[in-house]
Amino acid sequence: MVAGPVANNGTRIEQTGGHGDKKTDTTNLAFSFVYRLRSLTLDAQTSYSRARQQNGSEHMGMVANADLQLTRISYIAERPSIGSPAWTFTQTGGANWSDLNNYGRNDAQAGNIATSRSRSKTQQFVDQINARYVLPFSEMPTFVKTGLFNKLTVRDREQLSAYTGTWVGPTPTGAIASVMPSSIADFRIAPAWGGNIYGLPVPNKSALNDLLRTNPAYFTTTETQRAASLDTILGSNQDIEETVNAAYVLGNTKLGKWQFQGGVRYENTETENKVIERVPDARNPFPANTINRILYRYTPDRSTNSGEYHVWLPRTST
Repeated sequence: MVAGPVANNGTRIEQTGGHGDKKTDTTNLAFSFVYRLRSLTLDAQTSYSRARQQNGSEHMGMVANADLQLTRISYIAERPSIGSPAWTFTQTGGANWSDLNNYGRNDAQAGNIATSRSRSKTQQFVDQINARYVLPFSEMPTFVKTGLFNKLTVRDREQLSAYTGTWVGPTPTGAIASVMPSSIADFRIAPAWGGNIYGLPVPNKSALNDLLRTNPAYFTTTETQRAASLDTILGSNQDIEETVNAAYVLGNTKLGKWQFQGGVRYENTETENKVIERVPDARNPFPANTINRILYRYTPDRSTNSGEYHVWLPRTST
């Protein structure tokens, strides 16, 4: 296969891909006791668990995406047979693809920087108490048992940041951006696929993240990009609570070789969800893809939806 040079990005090497990390820390705490007094046994447990999670790239100190293109190149791609994956690539024209200084120098590439950060937390509170009493039937061992249960689960999520922009750098030439900071790492292609291409240069995402904070003028954003980022932030928050209350009673007895058990459990579940209310686009007076449109979209206060159901669960066994 022969790719000839063109005066645009029709022939190119394109570096894309996201960089992110999901960080989770958990905390668990539990207490319990057992009390016995002759035929009566009481036990109780209380516990708390928490799982916190961060997702995205900002908490790693780097941008998620730093896409680059090396355009207006020519190359030959060859393989020993039609079914073989062992491609070899030979560059025949254009700027050297092993030098990061050549990337992004011929054609502008908009929206090539992206980063975000979200976090969530799930908490669970559980309380339970049980009582077991053995009846004084020596010929027919029998006990009754009853208990109460409560579980509260709270989940919340918030989008802390979202950003899409274009790298221009300190010394752009018209629409052509400056060279991105270079990473000490490189992109290596497996020998079975393009084995003759050694490490390709990649941008330094940590340095770009630092520059986004210290030198925001090195990046540009459009109104459409800012509106989309704001929409992601305002439209992604979640708050959910679920409460489960339960009670049960059962009896167990043994008659000869037969054992009988029967009981009933009652459960009541209540959920509460804070819902993000949006103004329908048909009623939004501001133009599409604008900050004002997004701000107006989320002007209503969040509403609360709630639901409840209960169930009786009888059970017998022999």
